[in-house]
Amino acid sequence: SAASLEAIKGKELALTERERPDFAAMTPARGAFGMIGAAVTISEGNKLIKENRVEDPAVYIGRSLAADLQGRHNTKLSPKGAPIASDEVTDLVKNAPGTDLVLDVRTINWSFVYFPTVWGKYRVIYSARMRLVDAKSGSVLAEGGCHRVPEHAPDAPSYDELVANAAQRLKQELKTAADFCISEFKSKTLAL
Repeated sequence: SAASLEAIKGKELALTERERPDFAAMTPARGAFGMIGAAVTISEGNKLIKENRVEDPAVYIGRSLAADLQGRHNTKLSPKGAPIASDEVTDLVKNAPGTDLVLDVRTINWSFVYFPTVWGKYRVIYSARMRLVDAKSGSVLAEGGCHRVPEHAPDAPSYDELVANAAQRLKQELKTAADFCISEFKSKTLAL
């Protein structure tokens, strides 16, 4: 609301720090094995993310939104982050002592999966949730979600294209999804 936006002017803002969530890398071969395939999908996906140093898009989204809030509302970014493992607002507030606001951006799902009609081509799926919390009162000032599930396109990457060159195409697709979410959060959740 307009009152919430007025209340954040000049306040100190901390970003949450979360562990990197599981990444699912679904291929047709893994998909055929049900629950066992799902476990392998996550294990192989996490390995791919770690080996190629792929950053959780929530980190980039949080930094971008914090910079925008700083520019538009003169907020100050706290040098201390707010480490959090749970999803409870009370834990967010408890882990950000001495700050006024907590910006929590959490990746809900990040994965890639083959197109059901074109098994050799893949899409990168991403969804996130953002909350801006008043650290003094524990109230949620703004909350919203975003998700991006691309339709099939002629330039959809193959598995090899996604993972080549230290997973450069995967990183590019995740940045595109993160930029989409930043736009959604700015226009719909934070009304910037």
